[in-house]
Amino acid sequence: AQELKAALATETYTVIDGLLGDSMMAAMRGEAVALLGKMSQTQQIISTDTRAASCIIEPELFMQAPLCTEYVLDCAKTLAPLLSGRFGALSGDASANMLACYGVNGGNFPVHIDNHGGGDRRVLTLIYYMNPGYDSERQGGRFVPWKITDRAPSPGVPPVMLSADHLEPLKAIEPIADRLVAFWTCQLPHSVEPFIAPRGNVDGRYAITVWLTAEEGSDVFERGRHILSPTKAHDERAVQERDTL
Repeated sequence: AQELKAALATETYTVIDGLLGDSMMAAMRGEAVALLGKMSQTQQIISTDTRAASCIIEPELFMQAPLCTEYVLDCAKTLAPLLSGRFGALSGDASANMLACYGVNGGNFPVHIDNHGGGDRRVLTLIYYMNPGYDSERQGGRFVPWKITDRAPSPGVPPVMLSADHLEPLKAIEPIADRLVAFWTCQLPHSVEPFIAPRGNVDGRYAITVWLTAEEGSDVFERGRHILSPTKAHDERAVQERDTL
């Protein structure tokens, strides 16, 4: 936790390996595989844009996935007070999370910024990967951070839309087992390279994402934001969300 705090005090993103240990990671992956496998397609959030299956880890799922649930809750409880400061006070609410899997149908995620503007209060993104033996040469699916260049307009209120012309890709990051990628949500556009699963379900690309959100009353978003949706469908949903808030 202290390593994470030190890195994010000055950097936009950081990578930490060996976060929980191989045994814990493997047990959590087992829970994740079982959890998504038991859910019907109506219970899963199936993205037709990215071909990823996902669900929100809620406290009610503790009996089915105790380790994954505890991890989500602990992220918010432990890291919110520790990482508050640079971008305002962070809430200990753990409800903004997602367990996701790219499976046999492959998938990808075009460059985007997680925060949609409006009432979206996500400030810090934490992605934990559970993929032992991952081979990006065979499977693809690397996480790609993007730099906001000097060509981009300044962030504003309301949020200012970016385009690909304003960005440059940085070194891709492999989603290997027990790796955490953490970044300030509004500061880092990112994407996922095209993914395939040559060996079927065993190649599934699993990750838990936890978003730490701004405390109520925080003025962090009054400093201005950039926004960028990965697809037209995502952009339409984001506009609808902003219009209804």
